[in-house]
Amino acid sequence: MKRAILTKFLIAVFACMSILNHDMAHAQCNAVIGSVSNPIFGCGPLTVVLDSDSSTGTITGYSWDFGDGSPLESIQNPSHTFAMGAADSTYIVTLSITCSTAPGSHDTSITVVVYAPPAVLFFIDTAATCDFSDTVCFDNQSETGVGYTYNWNFGDLSTCSPSCFEPCHTYATDGLYNVLLTVTDDNFCQDSLTVVVNTNFSLLPVVALGSSVLNDTICIGDSIVFTASASGYLVQPITYVFIIDTTVQSGLNSAFGTTGLADGDSVVVLLINANGCVSDTSNTLVTTILPLPVISLIGSDSILCGGDSIVFTASPSGLDTYLFYDDTTLLQNSSSDIYATDSLKAGNILFAIGINSDGCISQASDTLSITVNPTPSPSLSSNIIGIGICVGDSVALTVTDTAVSGAAYLWNTADTIDTITKSPALTTAYSVTATLNGCTGTDSLVIIVDTVQPTANAGDDVALCEGESVDLSAGGGVVYSWSPATGLSCTNCQNPMANPISTITYQVTVTNIACFDTDEVTVTIAACSIGAIPQVITPNEDGANDILQIINIGNYPDNQLKIFNRWGNIVVEIAGYNNVSNYWDGKSNNGAKLPDGTYYYLLDLGDENEPLTGYVVILR
Repeated sequence: MKRAILTKFLIAVFACMSILNHDMAHAQCNAVIGSVSNPIFGCGPLTVVLDSDSSTGTITGYSWDFGDGSPLESIQNPSHTFAMGAADSTYIVTLSITCSTAPGSHDTSITVVVYAPPAVLFFIDTAATCDFSDTVCFDNQSETGVGYTYNWNFGDLSTCSPSCFEPCHTYATDGLYNVLLTVTDDNFCQDSLTVVVNTNFSLLPVVALGSSVLNDTICIGDSIVFTASASGYLVQPITYVFIIDTTVQSGLNSAFGTTGLADGDSVVVLLINANGCVSDTSNTLVTTILPLPVISLIGSDSILCGGDSIVFTASPSGLDTYLFYDDTTLLQNSSSDIYATDSLKAGNILFAIGINSDGCISQASDTLSITVNPTPSPSLSSNIIGIGICVGDSVALTVTDTAVSGAAYLWNTADTIDTITKSPALTTAYSVTATLNGCTGTDSLVIIVDTVQPTANAGDDVALCEGESVDLSAGGGVVYSWSPATGLSCTNCQNPMANPISTITYQVTVTNIACFDTDEVTVTIAACSIGAIPQVITPNEDGANDILQIINIGNYPDNQLKIFNRWGNIVVEIAGYNNVSNYWDGKSNNGAKLPDGTYYYLLDLGDENEPLTGYVVILR
C-alpha cells in the first residue's frame, strides 16, 4: 500500500517536472542555423540552403539578411544564391527570430565566402608567327597561381592539359577553328574563353604606294609627295620605310615629300608592324623630271617720258604662258610674249616668267630698269572775269606746272616767260609748250575778243504817283543788268517792272560778249491823290479864289463834276475838269452868274473809287 502511494507520488512529481521543463523550454527564444558548416566556402555563383529548425522558443517570425544587398527573406528555411564577383567576396548571413514568450529580436550569424573564378585571356602570338604555316602559337595572359591547371581544346579534336600554359599547335588543314582555354584555380573554380583562329589569315601588313602628281612627273625643283596606304594585319605602331636606292625615310609618317629627285629615280615603301612583321615591297614608282624653260626679256627703249609707250618682248616664243612683272606687281598673264604699256612709272623693275606646255615654270628673266622722266603738264590761266575781253582791253596769261619744276616755256607768241600780257584785236588761241629732259607737255587757251561796243539806253525818266508802277525798257545789247534791285521785278532782264516807294535812279549795264555800256533812268514818285476841295469860292474876278481849285485833278483826266443847287437841280456839269481851261467859276452851263449861296457837288474821278461829294459856298 505504501509502495503504491509512493509510486503515485513519484509519478506526480516527474509529471510536474516534465511540465516545468516543457514550459521552461518554451519560455527560451534561441536562433540557430543548422545543417551547414560555419564558415561556408564555394565558387561563385554559390547556392546555399539554410534552415532554422534547431531554433527554440515560441517562434512568431523569421528574418534572413544575406549580407549581399539582396532583399530580406522571412521564410523558415530559405535557399540563396551568391553572385560571382571579380574577386573573392565574404558575406555575413544573419538569422533574426521573434518569440511570443521573449520580447525583442534574437540573432545568430554565419560567414559565407564566395571564390571568384580565375581570369582567362589569350591571343595568337603574332610575335612568334608573322605568317601562318599551319602552326599557331598562343600567348596566354590568364591568371596564374600554385595548383592552377590549363586545359586547351584546339577545335580540331586535339587537346592539351593540364600543364600546357602557352602551347603551339599545328593544324592539318586550313580553316576556322574555335580554340577553347579552361583555367582551374586552387579552389577548383574555373572559367574559359573561346577564340576563333583562321589559318588562312596572314599576319603580314600590306602596302601600296601613290604620289601627289599625275604620272609621277614633275619639273626640276618641284615637290612630290609619296603616300603609303597600309592594310592587312596592322599592329600599331606601324613603321614606314621609303627607299630610293637606299632608305631615305623611316618612321611613323606615311608620307614622304622631296624636291631632290633625279630623272628615272625609283621609289618603293615597305611596312613593319609592332610585332616586327615586314610587308612585301610596294609597287614601284619611277619619276620623270622635266627641265625648266629659260627666258630672257628685252625692251624697245631704255629712256622714256611719262606716258610714252614701250614694248617688252620675252624670248623664246612658243611657250604656253608668259607673265610680266614690275617688281611684285603682275602686269600681264597671257599666251602673248609681248607686253606693251604707256603707264610705266619711275623706279620700275621689270622681268618675265615663262610656263611651257608641261607646266614647268622658268626662273625669272634678267630684270630691266627703264628710265622714266616726268612729263611736264603745263596749265594756262588768265585774269579774265567772264568769258572774254572787249576789243582794246588787255589780258594776262600765266602758265603753271604741278608735275615738274624747272621746265622751259615757249609760247606761240615766241615768249619764253611764265606770264605774258596781250591785247588781241580778234579772238585768239594762245598755247605754251613746257620742256624738261627732252619731255614736253602743251596747253592752250582761247581768248574771246568782243569787237562790238554796245550803246546802253535805259529810256526816258518817268514820273509816277505813289503806288503806281512802270515797265522800264532798255536796249542796245545782249545781256542786261539793273541796279539797285529796289522795287524791280527782275535785275537780269531787259524790261523789268519798277514799283519804287520813293524817287530813285536805276542804272542798266548792257553787255554784248565782253564789251558793255551803262545808262540811267530816274523814276520820280509824287503824291497824286485829290487834295481838300475848297468850301468857299469868291468869283469877283479879282484873281484870288475866283475858281474851284481841285488839287491833283489833272491825275484823273476822265473825271466829271456836277454842281447842284439846294433844290437838287444840276446847274453845272463839266467833263474832264482841270484847273486851267475847263473849270467852274461860279457860273452855270449857259454862262450866267449863279447867285450867292450854298451849292452841292458830286465829283466822279473816272476810276474804281466812289465819287466825292460835298458843298461849296459862292460868296462875292
